[in-house]
Amino acid sequence: MATNVDIFKTEYLRLKHVETQYKTFKEEQAFKDNEMKEKFEQFENKILELTTANEHLTNQVDALTLPVCSSKTAITSTTRSAYYKRIISGYQIFNYDNEFKLKYNNAFLDKFQLAYETWGELDKKKTNAVLIFTSLEASSHAKSHEAHLCTGWWEQFIGPGLAIDTNHLFVICCNHIGGCYGTTGPSSINPKTNCPYGSSFPILSVEDFVNAQFLLIQKLGIQKVLKKAL
Repeated sequence: MATNVDIFKTEYLRLKHVETQYKTFKEEQAFKDNEMKEKFEQFENKILELTTANEHLTNQVDALTLPVCSSKTAITSTTRSAYYKRIISGYQIFNYDNEFKLKYNNAFLDKFQLAYETWGELDKKKTNAVLIFTSLEASSHAKSHEAHLCTGWWEQFIGPGLAIDTNHLFVICCNHIGGCYGTTGPSSINPKTNCPYGSSFPILSVEDFVNAQFLLIQKLGIQKVLKKAL
C-alpha cells in the first residue's frame, strides 16, 4: 500500500516533468520569436534598400524630364522621348534645316529630323535602293544589324538570301515624321517656344510622310528607288 511519501514523490516527479516540458516549450518559442525577429529585420532592411533605390531612380528621372512650360500642351513625361537615344541606339539622323510645308491648314515645320536605318550596300550607280515604309506605330528598326542587335519587325524578310536580299539591295527604312522614334513629332521641342509641341503639333498627311522621305533620298544622292525587290 502506497504511503503518503510515495504519493508525494510521484506527484513531485510529475510536476518536474511538467516544468521541464514548459521550459522546453519556452525555449522553442523564444527561438521562433528570435527567428521571426531576424526575418522582420531583414524585411525592414530590404524595404529601406528599395526605398533608397527608388529615390535614386526618381532623381535620375527628374534630371531627364523635359522642361515644364506654361503651354497647356506641354509634355513633361519622360516616356517615348523624341530623342531616339532614350529608346535605343543604332540609327542615323537626317536633319532638314529649312522650312517644311505641310499639306493641311497652311502649316509648316521650321525644321525636322528623320530617323532611318539601312542594310546592304548602295552600288556605285546608286540604282539598287529599296525604301520600306513603316506602319503608324513602328520605328525604323525593321531588321537587326551590328549597331542595333534587337530583332526587327521584319527580321525574317530582310537579309542575305531573303525576300529583300541585302546581297544585292540597299534597304532604307525611315521612321515617318510625327512618329517620335527619333523623328520630329509631338514630343519634340518646338524651337519657337522651347517646349514640347504636344497637341499643338500640326496635322500630318501621308503626303507629308512621303515628302520628308523624298528629301532623305535626295540627300543620299539616289535618283530613283526600285518599285519591287528583285
